[in-house]
Formats: sequence, C-alpha cells, structure tokens
Amino acid sequence: MRTEIPTSSTTKAWAENLLLTSAIPTVGILITPSDPFFIDAPFPWVLLPLLLLALRYGTNHGTVSLLLLATAYEIGLYIGYWEPTKHSLSSLAIGMLLIIFICGEFHEIYERRMHALQIKYSRQNARMNEFVPLYQLLKSSHAQLERKLGGRFMSLRKSLQELQSRILTFSLAKGPPLEGIAMPILDFFCFHTSTRSAALYSINIKGQLMHPAMACFGNPRPVWPTNHLLREVLRTRQVVSIQPDHYDTVDGTLSIVPLIDVDDKIWAVIVINEMSLFDFNHQTLTLLAVLGGRIGDLIRRRNSIFSLSECSIQTLDTAIRRADYELREFKLPSAIIAITVPPHNQDDACGKLLGGGRGSDEVWCIKRYDGCQILIRLLHFTDEQALASFLSRNGILDSLSASSTLVSSVTWCLTPEQCPESLLAEITATLKIPSTPIQPSVEVDKAKSRAEVD
Repeated sequence: MRTEIPTSSTTKAWAENLLLTSAIPTVGILITPSDPFFIDAPFPWVLLPLLLLALRYGTNHGTVSLLLLATAYEIGLYIGYWEPTKHSLSSLAIGMLLIIFICGEFHEIYERRMHALQIKYSRQNARMNEFVPLYQLLKSSHAQLERKLGGRFMSLRKSLQELQSRILTFSLAKGPPLEGIAMPILDFFCFHTSTRSAALYSINIKGQLMHPAMACFGNPRPVWPTNHLLREVLRTRQVVSIQPDHYDTVDGTLSIVPLIDVDDKIWAVIVINEMSLFDFNHQTLTLLAVLGGRIGDLIRRRNSIFSLSECSIQTLDTAIRRADYELREFKLPSAIIAITVPPHNQDDACGKLLGGGRGSDEVWCIKRYDGCQILIRLLHFTDEQALASFLSRNGILDSLSASSTLVSSVTWCLTPEQCPESLLAEITATLKIPSTPIQPSVEVDKAKSRAEVD
C-alpha cells in the first residue's frame, strides 16, 4: 500500500494567503496611518508576506498577494483614505515580482526534492510490506522444519523424562510444593511450545493466586486475581486462551495453563504473555493441556505421602486416570499390556521387554506372591492397531508362541465406556496382584538398567 507524505490543502493555503496579505495594511493603519504599507519606512515590511508565501506555496501565491496589496493601495488612494507616499507600491511592483520569482524557484526545487523522496519512500515501503510477511513465513517454516527433523538437541519425550526425574528426585523441604522445580517446569514449557514470555504462579489450598511469580521467562507482565482468563481457568480448570484480535483487552495475557492433577487440584498456573504466532493454534493448546496434566500429576506424586521409590498400584491408578481423561477430552488413545514372567530367566526376558519401549511409556514391575514378575506397560497415544504393531515389532507374540520364556500376555485398550476404577479392578483381578504399595524387584531393576545402557 502506497503511503504519501501529507501536504497542506488548497483551502488552507489560500486562507493563509489572505491572512498574511491583510496583516500588513491592518497593522500599518494602527501604527502609521499615513503609510499603512510601510513603503517609506526604513525597511519595506510589505515584502514580508510576499517572501513567506512565495517560499511556502510558490510563485502563484506570491503574485496573487502582490496583486491584492497593489489593488488595496490604489483603492485607498482613490477614495482618499491615505495620502500619497514618496514611493508608490506600483513603482516597486517589478522588483517585488522579481523577488517572488526567485523565492518561487527555491520552492519548486524543494518540492521536486520532496516528490523524489516521496516516490523513493513509497517504493521502499512497498518492498518492506512485501518482505515482512515473507520473512515471517520463512522464519516459521524454518522453526517447523527444525522440529520435524529433530534439530533440537532434546526431544519432547526425553525432556519429559528428564523433567520427571528432576521433579521426583528433588528433595522436598518444608516449603511451597513447587520449591526448587518451578524454573525447570517453566523452561520445559517455553522450550517445547515456542513461548517467548511467561511466568509460573503458585495456587494455594484456597485456590488463590500467590504473588510474586515463582519463575519467569522473558519479560512477562504481572497478572492479578481480577484477570478474566485467570478466573475462567479457576472456574473451568482447563486451558484458557484468547482470540488474537482481543490481545490488548486482558492485560497482555495470551493464555493460562493450569498444572492440575487427576484429583482436580490446581498446583500452579503458567501465564503466557508472548508466543510465536505460528505456534498459537489448537494443536499447541492441546499439547499445553496434556503437559499441564502430566506435570500436575508429577507434583502430586512428589508431595504425596508415598515414597518416591515405590512402584505402587497408586501410581498405576493415577496413570490410568490421566490416560482416561486425555481420551475423553482430547481423543488421545492409550493401551495397557501386562506380561507375566516366570521366576527363571527373568533378567533376559525383562531386559528385552523393557528395552523395546518408548519415552512416553510408563512401566510397573511387580513381584507376585508366587515369584513371578508382572510387567505392566501403559502405552500413551496408542490405539489397537499401534498396540499390535508394538507387540509384533518387539517379538513379544513370537516369544509367547515359541517358548515358555513368557507365561502370558494380556492387553487392554482404554475406551470411554469403561471407567478407570473398573479397569484397575479388572487388571488387579486378572493379574492376581494386591492393590497395596509393592516394592520393585531388584532383578527387574537390574534388567531395566542394562536395557537402558544397551
């Protein structure tokens, strides 16, 4: 779009012409009624409006002003309003006209330069308007390509594993629930969602926002309890964002992500103030909601009364409830496979099973009363077809049919019709395991460590 340098309108120019032209005789009548045009004065003040008008608006305005002054002078002499002066204005008209032409030429030179600058500015502005969207598109495409090709030094699954390790191994002192882990959580969010400015605020047991922020990334704006998005998050307990055209109406808050566990307790909120426009979409908001729930469960587990080293049914129950919530809210499927390993040759069997997993999987190794190892794996983002592919890829079905290394294998696919409590009861009944915390097996831990090294 072409942008022109603003110029004075024609009406304003002629109004200024009349005002300056009439100013000289008006002031002259008040000061020297006998010589209102200052023709016989030491300095010919009658030249002042001619010079100003010729320099500002060109030769035409200066010439018209001279004609008006000469006409007024002659009419005043004709009606006898003032006496004839030593020099008449008509005798000075040729010199005044020459001065007007010279000043008008300077005005034309200035106008030509301004016109050339205006054309250059318009061209540069048009090129800039074409370049800016192309640059933003190239930048966004590069960021998307970097994510697809694994250009980042750490994947989402590996980062989630590392964050889980940091949250669960950081010693919990007598202080806020997020003491020592707020900044790693915020860094994790900002890194994987292209967030440029955000802050993490703790929520107390009364459901109130606590100030100041426990962690900040970039230069976030402060958020207060009166924020409409914050009120909506505390009411709906879900991720809330605004439309891009309403950005300036909510104190600069773009989105708020609650860190909420499966018990519907909000531990903290992440207030996002600035995010890449390319990443501000439904998929990213869904990812924020999923990560907010996962981290909320980790915070709950860290602050629970159970030992963090326990491999318990309680953690399995939490994971199943989280997977069920993600299935119902975001249509993300999950599956469970449980394999019974006999007491003999457990190292090789468990090592093979543990080594074929993915970073997002969760594994529980439980030693049953008869000495058998029960390996339970929860595969997130896995439907029936993906589960079959997983079993075939890892050779589990072949091992079951070819030898007695594995005793049995049972699979479940989460469905909206089955509640998490009934699924957990079915799993414990089928596998004949108790519903109380059980210490993990030393042999399985060794096999798992060996599989991770391999």
